[in-house]
Amino acid sequence: MNLRSSSKSLLSKLVTGSLFIGLTIILFTYTNCSSSHDAGSLEVFTGASVNTANILNNLRFNKNTILNNKCASCHNSATTDNPLRDITNSQYLIDNKFIVIGLPQTSPLYLDVIDGLMPPPGSPDLTDQEVGILRDWIAAEGGNFDTYIGGTPIDNGGGPTAAATFTQVRQILTQNCTSCHRAGGNSPRLDVDAVTLRGAGLVIPNNAAGSQLLQSFSRMPTSGALGLNSAQAATVRSWINAGAL
Repeated sequence: MNLRSSSKSLLSKLVTGSLFIGLTIILFTYTNCSSSHDAGSLEVFTGASVNTANILNNLRFNKNTILNNKCASCHNSATTDNPLRDITNSQYLIDNKFIVIGLPQTSPLYLDVIDGLMPPPGSPDLTDQEVGILRDWIAAEGGNFDTYIGGTPIDNGGGPTAAATFTQVRQILTQNCTSCHRAGGNSPRLDVDAVTLRGAGLVIPNNAAGSQLLQSFSRMPTSGALGLNSAQAATVRSWINAGAL
């Protein structure tokens, strides 16, 4: 009887010990997950619903990656011959009016990038995604999340909606794009026709993330506007992912 009781006690201790070790490993992994980020990589949201605090934190992380990789070699705290010095210091950028929080369209840092003035010739250009991240970061720092067009649209709590139609997409493109992208304009003509958009490779049916049309929203329109808002971008994304018919 004592032997059986002793065996049960030993088994109970082994189970308790195993659970403790398992929980410790899980906690350690969770606590240190932030250190596993590759400083040269960009994070992208994939969830259907994210809050604005998470968006801002993500944008700040990605902004630091971009500025460190593409700008900080010339614009750093040791710079003496450049008016823009500590480019990775957000407060420095705000205090010296290089960015106007909430208003990327009036922020000199962002305008220099979209106008092709920075980075200088011979240096790697920012990708469309990186330009969009800088724009969305400046906007989000001022509480403006209308420009955010991350991996999926922000869920405002309204639940699932029907796929967008090309009639809706045509209206968005006509209002925001065709004033420049027209016959005789300064930019390549954009024929607002579903068949033409597919045939020109601007949209890939069922693959919005890989479609050039959606990617271009991070840097256009350029006529002083912020670009399409999140609802408009979500409409175009929905249409493409539904087959772009």
